[in-house]
Amino acid sequence: MLKYSNIKSLLVLFFLFLSDSIYCAQSKTDSIIKANKACENIEQIDALYPALYGLDSPGKRLDYINLGIQKSRQLEYVKGLMQMQYLKATTYNEIESYDDAILYFQKAVKNAEVLQDSGYLRFCYMNIGVINLNIENYEQAKKDFFVSLKYANNSYTKSIGIYNYLGTLYKELGIFDSSFYYHNKNLKLKEIENDTLGFARSFNNIALVYKHIGDYKKALEYLNKSLKFKKKMNATKGIGGSYINIGSIYLLLEDYHKAYEYASLGLIYTDSVKAKNFTLNGSKTALKALLKIKSEEASDLFELYDSLNTRLNGEEIRNNIETNQIKFDVANKDQQLELEKAKANQLSQSLIVKEEKAKRLGLIIFAGIIGVVVLIIFLFIVYKNFKKKKALSMSLEDKNLLIEQKNKDITDSINYAKKIQNSIMPDINEFGNLFQDSLIYYKPKDIVSGDFYWFEYFDNSIVFAAADCTGHGVPGAMMSVVCVGALNHFTKKTDVTDPETALHFIDKEVNRSTNGGSNQERMADGMDIALCAYNKDNNTLQFSGANRPLILIRDKEAIVYKGNKFPIGQDIGIEKDFTGTTIQLQKDDAFYVFTDGIVDQFGGEKGKKLLFRRLKVFLLSIQSLSFSDQKEKIDVYFNQWKGEEEQVDDVLLIGVKV
Repeated sequence: MLKYSNIKSLLVLFFLFLSDSIYCAQSKTDSIIKANKACENIEQIDALYPALYGLDSPGKRLDYINLGIQKSRQLEYVKGLMQMQYLKATTYNEIESYDDAILYFQKAVKNAEVLQDSGYLRFCYMNIGVINLNIENYEQAKKDFFVSLKYANNSYTKSIGIYNYLGTLYKELGIFDSSFYYHNKNLKLKEIENDTLGFARSFNNIALVYKHIGDYKKALEYLNKSLKFKKKMNATKGIGGSYINIGSIYLLLEDYHKAYEYASLGLIYTDSVKAKNFTLNGSKTALKALLKIKSEEASDLFELYDSLNTRLNGEEIRNNIETNQIKFDVANKDQQLELEKAKANQLSQSLIVKEEKAKRLGLIIFAGIIGVVVLIIFLFIVYKNFKKKKALSMSLEDKNLLIEQKNKDITDSINYAKKIQNSIMPDINEFGNLFQDSLIYYKPKDIVSGDFYWFEYFDNSIVFAAADCTGHGVPGAMMSVVCVGALNHFTKKTDVTDPETALHFIDKEVNRSTNGGSNQERMADGMDIALCAYNKDNNTLQFSGANRPLILIRDKEAIVYKGNKFPIGQDIGIEKDFTGTTIQLQKDDAFYVFTDGIVDQFGGEKGKKLLFRRLKVFLLSIQSLSFSDQKEKIDVYFNQWKGEEEQVDDVLLIGVKV
């Protein structure tokens, strides 16, 4: 398999060569700005305008632009005013302040109409269309592009960029014939101009349309054409992007070895020019391929991907802070208070993802600490009682009062631990929003539980699980925190939703979390789980279980799908190969997953276990009821069976009807 490090070293010298020329170009830009920044006359305004395009800092650029606008108004220089407004709009677009960008493009349009400057009118409407395309305001984008096309005055060369955006727009609208029409029209114009980089972009855009409609063979054909032209131009970032796109196609074709090879090759190019978003996408494609291959390298690549994703989130937060500061500096004094509020709100939104991750990690650590603290408190109470019994001659009433108080302290601590456990589990009511006909029957044995339910929504799939961690009470709850963390960490970072791949990775994560230290300290704890992924588009259910089954009820018959006969976690001395099943669902199908607490409950007339066969017969008997009524019926049935017996374990059952 291709080694990342073997090729990377070959590219280093080429990129070192570029640094001197970049520095020289920046120095020239700085000198032009310094000579003309006063904008005292029209000549200085005209000289400053193109130089500002080379200024990297949006904040400094906006300062010079505002001065240029002010001086252009004083000199009644309409062209300078139009150009500075256009540049201000493109700067706001660069920092994703789209409302401000559209406002200044529209101001530039008014001055371009006065000057009858069809070039700036074309560019303004095209850029407004691109913004509306990016924010998915497709109908308005279409109007903007056609207005821009009008100002091209039937010139093919002036229409090239507009044709490209129209092709992308129609792809997003699902009108693929029109998308191909405009992309091919754009391609023919590139041929006339002999625009090598333009060829590459056009071929890439056509490939993305084919990928969108599922014609992966054609997509590969056009991506390879694009790659050929990018290589001619030595476009390093583009070459890397093409390899990563090709890898993503092979991933869709389920040729996971080729997907990994191409994505890895792309990573070498994109990483060499610090194209972090490209590198993130490439590492995600390579990771998904390795997970499908079930390669041991997947864990290492996941750590690299996770690290890069975290760094990019941090950079996005810093960029948002800088953007808000720029807006604050150029705002009118009367608007300062409102903009400060907007800044705080936007920063809060951008921090949500990172805060949630930190919160989950904090909860895992905090829950572990709580468990240890509860145990220490309990041992401390026992020790204190023992010492006082020997040392003091307390009255029986005093002793009872002390015990009651200590028991209250323990109960309060465990109740707080329950709040923590509930906070890391999803809101049970949200499950009803995902599935109209569904139920979650959850009955812990103690205050905190080793059983937990989990679900998450991804694009077109709903992934959910019923899980049983070793033990119950505080030990079981602590294991559930580890296992919920592993589920969240894997699925949200990779978007991989097929259960067997998820179980393979989560098994390794749980083993890694619980098997630290010496051999004597290693834990034999783990988790039994039934993990399902329902695809709304094709009405299929993927299932994989670790010591847990699934019951499908169809046409008054119960069909049982058995899980794998080994748990998550626990070193059982064999290589675990988790397998799964894909079920094509039919109308009125119902399916159930559950932990072993319900079938292991003692009760009935003879004090025996409820067992799997009785549960299966009972579920068949309640199919005529709604799921809300089914949940009540299950509770009645379980309590009647238990009778006077003690509940032996936590109980969890999830049911869904499609």
